[in-house]
Amino acid sequence: MADSITNTEHEQDNPHLALCRFDGKDWVDVDLWDKNHYQTAILVAGGPSLNEIDIEKLKGPGKVVLGLNNSYPTVKPDMWMGMDAPHCYNRHLLWEAFPKFMRAGFWDRYLQGNIVRDIPGINFVNVKGPPKKWKNDWNFIFERVGKDTKTFVWNKNTFAVALNLLLYMGFKDICLAGVDFDNSKQDYHSDVKLDKEHRSLNSNLYWHLFKYTKHVAQQAKQKMGVNIRSISPLSKLNDHIPYLTLEQLNKEIDMRLPEHGKLYNATELDILRKEKKKPKI
Repeated sequence: MADSITNTEHEQDNPHLALCRFDGKDWVDVDLWDKNHYQTAILVAGGPSLNEIDIEKLKGPGKVVLGLNNSYPTVKPDMWMGMDAPHCYNRHLLWEAFPKFMRAGFWDRYLQGNIVRDIPGINFVNVKGPPKKWKNDWNFIFERVGKDTKTFVWNKNTFAVALNLLLYMGFKDICLAGVDFDNSKQDYHSDVKLDKEHRSLNSNLYWHLFKYTKHVAQQAKQKMGVNIRSISPLSKLNDHIPYLTLEQLNKEIDMRLPEHGKLYNATELDILRKEKKKPKI
């Protein structure tokens, strides 16, 4: 798991928002904040249960898929996030067209002759650990979801930062796919196998994230009206947060989508406008 590598947190000298990018000359803010995002966010990790999900049905209208770490290339998401060095990931990843989010401290790394900050489509995430008075309080994430947020919460893993991003973007419905928090039978959805030491490190991380996610899901509902649900068939979370299958989720979303209507020619619409008529839905 890429998150097992510990790196120092990074804060830029200039006062940017939590998200920024390099435009070839200067650092510019990336403002993705929203008060109420109407689509469903699907946060995809690389747990074994990802093999139990029909990947082809993950994406579609009414959904935004955020892939984490090495869930790519199995899943080609709408957005991707990884908080470790670029060499931890598939080499084609950074050249994909979808937006990518990486930790700000890695902007100056080179990947096959390219400095990471100059690769199009990469946004950098400023992160910082909670201050002393919030050190053992998991509610600090809710202090980092406002429009003027300068840093997201850093708990030394990608998953918590991804949750912070989705809350910041205003999603009210967040579903977790491939988020098992259990490596007792298999390390990942892929055939990658860890040695005993790294499997133990991941197991400890998963236990922490299991407790963290239970807490954040409960508090997100109370504080922000956010529903965090699981579509991971094998997840340890399924006894603690609402679980539904991907098929059930897709049916639910389909009910919210507009009906297909007539596709008008622009000339037809001009005629209707002149006749002061409205097009049929």
